[in-house]
Amino acid sequence: MSTWQLGAGSITATERELIAVPNGGGRGRPAVLMPHGAGATSRDYVYDVAARRQVELLLQAGLVVCAPDLLGDNWGVEAAAQLLDQYRPLLAQRHGTDAERIALAPTSMGDLTAMTYLRLFPQRVACIGGVMPAADTDDIRDRNTFGVERAQIDARWGVTHPAPLPAYANPLREPALSALAATDVPVRLWYSEGDRVTRPQFVRQLATALGGTAVKVSELLDHSTALALAVPAQEYVRFFDAHTRRAP
Repeated sequence: MSTWQLGAGSITATERELIAVPNGGGRGRPAVLMPHGAGATSRDYVYDVAARRQVELLLQAGLVVCAPDLLGDNWGVEAAAQLLDQYRPLLAQRHGTDAERIALAPTSMGDLTAMTYLRLFPQRVACIGGVMPAADTDDIRDRNTFGVERAQIDARWGVTHPAPLPAYANPLREPALSALAATDVPVRLWYSEGDRVTRPQFVRQLATALGGTAVKVSELLDHSTALALAVPAQEYVRFFDAHTRRAP
């Protein structure tokens, strides 16, 4: 039987997180950290059907899961990745997970957080499995599909459109791309050809640059709960289970 706790204050007084622990605890395996999408919080991993499904699937694989708020709509700034790293020793101390490595299961904007974390701490990442992942920050910012992304990105990165984003803000631009390509971490990204927000050509480009795999789950589904639910459950579980097993 798993336990779920939605709380705050584990890292800072204002930072909230969901922590879900399978029966038996971490057993020395990497915890799975789940950087959320824009507009989401840790509460979504309890109450949103697609986000909760991801947690439940990972618990089935015997993994400790943590979904932090990470400064809200952070758009991949280094402060969010550094905050994410503080959960690694915390979960090891409290729940017996691997103290050295974590797995990353980002959704949408959370992929930018994951890419920043990978760039900063490549030896601490066991694997990355992203759902409808953000890939090209410039493309998302320029098209501003929902009418809020551009302002959020500009605020986080301290620029005003159309001024260019700072170095490392976009994982598909140099110097971030070369830094990420030099890592050796298993990566799988699930996407749809119909996604108008994080467009499929950029998801495939990012997966290729990382030596990973982009898996198409739909031809038509747009950026949505339905797309997240279309990710095959068994494939999702197998990926994280395979790359978080303890060495014999």
